[in-house]
Amino acid sequence: MSRIQIAATGAGMSASALLLSCGLALVANTRTPETPVRFDTHAPVVVAQAPQARVQQERALAAALRQVRDEADGDVDRILQECDRSNVTTTASEPANLAPIRAAVLTGSHDKIVEAVARHNASGAEPVFLHDDPELVRRGIAVRARWPRHGGSRFAVSIDVQAGDSVEPCTVLVAPGALVKAGDDGEQDTTPIQARFIHVGPYERSQADAEICCAQIHSQDPRGHEPAGLTSHRDPRVGLVAATAEREHASWGAAQVAVWAVANDATPAEVASAPGSYTRYIDPARDVLEKAGIDTNKLPLYAHALPRMRKDAFDMDLLGHIRGG
Repeated sequence: MSRIQIAATGAGMSASALLLSCGLALVANTRTPETPVRFDTHAPVVVAQAPQARVQQERALAAALRQVRDEADGDVDRILQECDRSNVTTTASEPANLAPIRAAVLTGSHDKIVEAVARHNASGAEPVFLHDDPELVRRGIAVRARWPRHGGSRFAVSIDVQAGDSVEPCTVLVAPGALVKAGDDGEQDTTPIQARFIHVGPYERSQADAEICCAQIHSQDPRGHEPAGLTSHRDPRVGLVAATAEREHASWGAAQVAVWAVANDATPAEVASAPGSYTRYIDPARDVLEKAGIDTNKLPLYAHALPRMRKDAFDMDLLGHIRGG
């Protein structure tokens, strides 16, 4: 059975970012910004944002990261500490009041995301809904995944949000680790490795592209059929890995191998036999997995690699492995 062939030279993620370490500094990212496009009956209009509003947004995100970190514990706390040392991505159309949700998204924790969304909606602000929230159907909002019409070298999916005539404005959140179901049996399911906040109002159709990775290493290229729909991956580690890939600006190849490692328990032989050149990403993928809080010593992909010492616990099994026990 043929497998998906994708060039391992994925382009990047969002353009602007925050560096939280010894204070806040605004940094520039060389990657291309992903700006949602809203469509009407005439020409598409790109949503822009004034520089002053952008600064306010980034300040709000910084404050939200500190607040979420203060409230977090365990692995989420450690992940948020990693956020402090990374370039935290935002997109040009995100309002400043979505910063707490963006901060939760960067942890990769589904519970934290749901909690942040609920808190936002309870505040009386314009509501936010996850892409698979049943409330969207009740409101007459359709969320679909399509392959981008413009093509290009990036392995990406277009998320289309279509609203009816009586819909109150809201934002649809597609978080890293969501699952794009393949349109045919034997084809790859895929997962976005970029969060997208897509605003929609009455009669509006909004769209945003997100880079994706395959989540079924033995299946075929999914682009022969349009995706069947959007859901959530059953393995929460996929969300952790996808969020970490966005937070750390991981290369596409490293993100892809890391997703295979948790979604499919991929082995080195399976990665090596996948069409393309993925073996060189096995080590970088391990860094992504570790930053996501995943013990790579327990993954088949690194079963015969030199074990890594864990920072969060003294692992007696690992000690025995090192001693040859």
